[in-house]
Amino acid sequence: LQLFLVQNKAPTLTFQTAPGSQFTLNHSSSAEAPEGATLQKGSRLQLSQGTVELTFESGVKSIVMAPADMTLHDHDTLFLNKGTAWFQVPKGAEGFNVKTRELDIVDLGTEFGVFSHANEHDEVHVFKGKVEARALRVRKESTVIFADEARRIDPVGRLTSVKPRINAFLTSLP
Repeated sequence: LQLFLVQNKAPTLTFQTAPGSQFTLNHSSSAEAPEGATLQKGSRLQLSQGTVELTFESGVKSIVMAPADMTLHDHDTLFLNKGTAWFQVPKGAEGFNVKTRELDIVDLGTEFGVFSHANEHDEVHVFKGKVEARALRVRKESTVIFADEARRIDPVGRLTSVKPRINAFLTSLP
């Protein structure tokens, strides 16, 4: 008699879309593709229309608006190649990381938003708590950004203050 123990590993990230959303989901070739609306390390989600809600295993919640392109680098690290995304990080999930082509943002217990678009410089907006933001361009400026503050990276890697725009981000699916 042989006994098999099957462990159902919780997905690193699950998502649901708003009605009418269009997306493509690809998984890295080295990993076994998860079933359903889940992402694991290396999975890439491209949203061409609509809105998606991401729920991380750690409890982090995010609403991302199209057009968007994101890849899960690790259970607590999301690469946002492009998109407008809002993040809510609960207690115990501090250290959650969002990377863009121009910024590296580490949550320090907060609620924040990120703009990452091809023809504009990336921005981070903090609504509650604080984040640490580091520019990935030449000067690689780094700073802690507090509630009701926002920064935009400039062409040489400085983080300049901009007016925070909470109304530019969705905090729930339409």
